[in-house]
Amino acid sequence: GDQPSDLAGGHSERTFLLPLLALAQTAPDNPEYKRLTDEAFTQLTAGQCSPCLDNYREAFIISKHSVLSHLRAAVCAGMCNDSAARDTLVEAAAGIGWDLCLYVLDNPGAYPEIPRGGSFERQVRQTARQWAIASGVLFDLMEELKELRYLDQKYRVALDSIRSAHPDKNAPEQKAFFAEWIRQDSANLVHVEAILAQYGFPGKSMVGERGAGAVWLVIQHAPLEKQEKYFPLLTEAAEKGELKKSDWAYLLDRINMRKGLPQVYGSQVVSDPKTGAWVFHPIEDEANVNVRRATVGLSPLEEYAQMMGVEWKLPRKE
Repeated sequence: GDQPSDLAGGHSERTFLLPLLALAQTAPDNPEYKRLTDEAFTQLTAGQCSPCLDNYREAFIISKHSVLSHLRAAVCAGMCNDSAARDTLVEAAAGIGWDLCLYVLDNPGAYPEIPRGGSFERQVRQTARQWAIASGVLFDLMEELKELRYLDQKYRVALDSIRSAHPDKNAPEQKAFFAEWIRQDSANLVHVEAILAQYGFPGKSMVGERGAGAVWLVIQHAPLEKQEKYFPLLTEAAEKGELKKSDWAYLLDRINMRKGLPQVYGSQVVSDPKTGAWVFHPIEDEANVNVRRATVGLSPLEEYAQMMGVEWKLPRKE
């Protein structure tokens, strides 16, 4: 057709790249830690560098789990012209999670308190890179995959605005947009297949979790025969912890849907041909879908349905 393969059935899964930080930033079950970091963050945004730094230091006596809090504390130290404390805190943040440091920098809208475009960003990126390389990560390949992720998502993110600006399906702007999208997906797939031929599946230990996820994204949006070709490779990667099991589950559901089989995890949403409303592609053993979703790290289907704008209730078990 005239649309990318993952829209041919009416709808992609509208990939939601949930914040990587969610798990790594959840405060320990300690009200004092939470009080200290909340107070410190308020002081950071008010430009009160010294009390901010003191509160973070007290919080880190309780727990040193959070990349984001260490980066924020480093910002406070920089504001106080305490370069030694800043360096130590940046180093600690990268040691906890170098990939999460890069995630924070790459999402300025979500974390505007972290300075960009200057010496602080350069320091964090350089320190994260050193930690990544020391842990065996192929950093340049990871950066390549970061660009691939952007190219994969670029058209999917812009789709709604294009359709709203040019609602007629036959509008030349819509046609040109879809033609570019198809070309880009094809180019992405060629790139990923070359990487797979050279490295096998580049998993989490080689390119970080987001790098591995970028390879999955391109395959998730590839033609069915390519998905089936690489499915065993991604299955092996998921079993070894080199790919998120939730990514693997999405690919299994996508393959099943395209082959006219029921999906297993309920990740695939389609447009009802009669009503036009979003509905789930049929789910096997629907009453137990949340049990299966939990085993691959997915939230209950009720939550996902709400996020996707689907009306759905868990059927009663027989």
